[in-house]
Amino acid sequence: MDNLKQTHLGWAVNSLKNAIRTFLPLGYIPIGDVCIDNARKVELILLADSGDNIIELVAPIDDSSPVSDILKRNGPTPYHVCFSIDVEKSFEDCKKDFEKNGFIVLHEPAPAPLLEGKDVVFLYSQHIGLIELVLNRKEI
Repeated sequence: MDNLKQTHLGWAVNSLKNAIRTFLPLGYIPIGDVCIDNARKVELILLADSGDNIIELVAPIDDSSPVSDILKRNGPTPYHVCFSIDVEKSFEDCKKDFEKNGFIVLHEPAPAPLLEGKDVVFLYSQHIGLIELVLNRKEI
């Protein structure tokens, strides 16, 4: 777990358009276009400030999206921190380390359209909540 690098903060919102308009005066601008992730039933966009801070806005496409439940419980809110990790061969290489540290793997790695199709996986810790891992495959 020593090769983790924080990449962005995921923020659940009801409307990308309204959230973008609200983040603009805070110094954030869109980087890239809106992306539809049909598998996760969300639309997404990345926003960046003039430093190294990146926010991923995540809005549900319909009520069956997992983000809909987050919004119903909490309203618009940050809900995950994303890290990239270099993985050799397979996710199994690092999965055991996360489990030893109290994380529960919520699903198998799956491609994320917004992140150039790289595999991502979400993990949960009762102490810090939800994290997302972007798997950078390093074949040897």
